[in-house]
Amino acid sequence: MWPFGKSDAQKAQKDAWSKLMDVFGTAKTQAGTLGKKGTANMDASADYWKSILSGDRQKSMAAVGPEASAARSYADASKKQMATMGTGRTGGDVAQMQTMDDRVRVEIETLLGTKREKAAGELGQIGAREISAMLSALGIGESALTSIGGQSSSTVNAEKQASADMWSSLIKGAVDIAIA
Repeated sequence: MWPFGKSDAQKAQKDAWSKLMDVFGTAKTQAGTLGKKGTANMDASADYWKSILSGDRQKSMAAVGPEASAARSYADASKKQMATMGTGRTGGDVAQMQTMDDRVRVEIETLLGTKREKAAGELGQIGAREISAMLSALGIGESALTSIGGQSSSTVNAEKQASADMWSSLIKGAVDIAIA
């Protein structure tokens, strides 16, 4: 401690710490908001892919509901058109209408199979992004602490050097007086 209060270096260090804490406070708030939104989106995506991989037919069908509904609607419209045109009574037309439902089921099963393959990869990527974000956050924290520690060390070293210079000057002055 300096004999006459805080040194300019100590005041500057205190101001720097105060500004740094303000920056960290703002960054923390922004990171928290963005982190919550990103986490919610990643969770929704992961839940979607998990429902496909769950093995639960109802969950899998709900996940591919829009595509399955479109396939059924197309088949229903084709059947309705055939019935409206009055051609639905011939043997070939009846057989064609009966196989439409089979084709829709095959199309949905193919869709589920394709989605299952993609789901495993997507879940793996989501997990990798989460791990990467965690490691990045740890790295940012480590980097900030290293930077703060370096600034603090340089300030302490500067104060030690100033103190040594002051004592050296005082001792030299006392020796000069004693010799004179």
